[in-house]
Amino acid sequence: MKNVFLSSIRLNLSEFKYWALLFFCFFPYLNLLRLGTDTQPNALIFAFYILLININKSIPKHYLITIIVFIIALIILLVSGFSLSSILSFSNYSSILIVPIAVYFSLKKLNGLSYKFFKSCVYVWLVVGLIQKFISSTFLTFLLSRSSGIALDSSLNTRGVVGLAPEPTYHGSTILLFLIIYLLNFYEKKDYKILLILVFQLFFLSISSTSIVVLFVSIFLLFSYLLFKSNFLTIVYTTIGASCIILFLIFLAPLFSNTRIFNIINLVISNPQLIFFDQSISERFNAVYFTISSLFENFGMPKGFNSYQNYIHEKSLLPEYNMYFINYRFENYSRILSGYGMGFYELGIFGLLIPGFIFLTIKRQINKTNILFSILLFNLLLFTAMSLNNSAILFVIGNMLFSNYNFIYKNC
Repeated sequence: MKNVFLSSIRLNLSEFKYWALLFFCFFPYLNLLRLGTDTQPNALIFAFYILLININKSIPKHYLITIIVFIIALIILLVSGFSLSSILSFSNYSSILIVPIAVYFSLKKLNGLSYKFFKSCVYVWLVVGLIQKFISSTFLTFLLSRSSGIALDSSLNTRGVVGLAPEPTYHGSTILLFLIIYLLNFYEKKDYKILLILVFQLFFLSISSTSIVVLFVSIFLLFSYLLFKSNFLTIVYTTIGASCIILFLIFLAPLFSNTRIFNIINLVISNPQLIFFDQSISERFNAVYFTISSLFENFGMPKGFNSYQNYIHEKSLLPEYNMYFINYRFENYSRILSGYGMGFYELGIFGLLIPGFIFLTIKRQINKTNILFSILLFNLLLFTAMSLNNSAILFVIGNMLFSNYNFIYKNC
């Protein structure tokens, strides 16, 4: 009996590092090391150890793409010079190399993601959000490096609550990542309760305009694809579904009358150009537009680290771009507010390897509706201000690797 008990303890201790990695992927913003940055290296630390002890195990062949990205980023780091900002930029590409494969090994070791663990994480985010919404808007924010966009009186906060993220935008993005994880792992469970909880957190707790737009654009793209390839009956069902969503939004509109997203929609309807008066929107739009345009301007050559702020300043001085810089502030462009945009700008044409790698990771299952929607949602999310070293983002990539492994195993 004693031997059984001791072996059980050893088993649990041997699995601790895997569970720790998953935990910090689902709670990516916990500022335990007090580094002062939004994204924390908690998951990276455990991932590095897991990678070391599994270094002799086989990995998917296309994962070699991340090694190429890492080498290119390392060369650019050496050329750009060492500074805090360049090291933080480099951490995005080293994290892509380390964390997803560690997640892949962890999920293989644990026989997949536990639904009980997943639901527990969702409930923790829900409870924290509810307390911040109705009791104290600063609840547990001491665990974060910062908490922007909150009001001292939670009833006056029109932007939504931060949850366990630095701001409502990142809160909403994390909820969308949870939705993707659900679709990748638990779609067949048809657990509408957990889906409603995620939707509730997105629309009524985070109220993130960026995340809500990303969700609806993804739904629109999915519907468009299904309509393009479907029969008449499916077109009818899709039209009915889209109509129900529109009616539902119209019905809920009064509840959002004092929120930021409602004000933005009114602004777009009245005069679309006025949207650039919103400093946050203009910064995020510019991060996507100018990083993509830099690919063509520089003929696909990398622009390296530490140059984005000056590059944007040069663009702001050109008359043809005046509209994009109505509320321009130089200090707000110290980092690139786009995951993919960061890769395109800093690595040039090599940055295209990142979305290419993600597509190769899941392409075998792209004909499944839940997988297609997941990849649409994930790719759009990576154009937003989510950095590539965010452990929740990296978990999804590792989860896709594991999902692909399961798919091949079941069909071989």
